[in-house]
Amino acid sequence: KALEATTKQLTLARTIIKNNQIEPFYQPKVQLSDGKVIGFEALLRWEDQHGIMQLPSHIYAAFQDYDLASRISETMQTKIFQNMQNWRDQGLELLPISINAAPVEFLRDDYAEKMLERLAKYTIPYQYLEVEITEQSLSERGSHYVIRALNLLKQKGLRISLDDFGTG
Repeated sequence: KALEATTKQLTLARTIIKNNQIEPFYQPKVQLSDGKVIGFEALLRWEDQHGIMQLPSHIYAAFQDYDLASRISETMQTKIFQNMQNWRDQGLELLPISINAAPVEFLRDDYAEKMLERLAKYTIPYQYLEVEITEQSLSERGSHYVIRALNLLKQKGLRISLDDFGTG
């Protein structure tokens, strides 16, 4: 039963990647003292065949697979950075955007370099990005890759935060 559910989630993830259905959904971060929007968290979403917005819990298994998690991350980052570039070109004020990173994405030890290359391509200033990781990222195998990547990103001016990604 569990294997069947995992297979179904992985198949769905491959399908939404192949069909370019992944879309960032921007959830505002609000400063409680005055209600001012101070940034956004980019959440993974996609529409199913009925036009209903779906949540990442439906493809949770994909975030345990390096290739799928990396392809999802690349798609999300590219779309977020394109959006930010378009907003800036339209004269809109940029606000910081938080992006979730699955622990498995760090295992090839090039997460930071790939993100910095994408930011440079779209000329997004580093201070407008925040990478959210889970505590799990720091306690699993390969945590030294996570720490190295986060140190590099932090040195460039990106913010780092802990999140409860995928925990419901």
